[in-house]
Amino acid sequence: MHDPPEVVDISKLPAEVRDSLAQLELELSEGDITEKGFKKKRDKLLLPFLGKKIEKNGAGDSSPSTNAQRRRQRRLTRNESRYHSGTILTD
Repeated sequence: MHDPPEVVDISKLPAEVRDSLAQLELELSEGDITEKGFKKKRDKLLLPFLGKKIEKNGAGDSSPSTNAQRRRQRRLTRNESRYHSGTILTD
C-alpha cells in the first residue's frame, strides 16, 4: 500500500504550482480526469516540495537473486555455440 501523503502548506508553494493544483482540482470535479490521474499529477507537482524522496520500483539496485539469475542466463547463452555444427551441408 502507499504511505499517506505528507502535509504540504499550499500557501508556501510558488504561484504556478498553486495554479496547476487548482486546475487539476477543476479537471477532477468536471470529470475530465480520474481520481488516480489526479493523484499521480498532484504527487508529481508536489514531489519537489516534500521532505523525502519517493523511489519507484525498479529504480534501485537489483537484488542478489536477480543478479544470480542473470549470471545463469548469460552462461546458457555463452555456451550456445557448442551445439551448432561447424560444417555447412550442400546438395
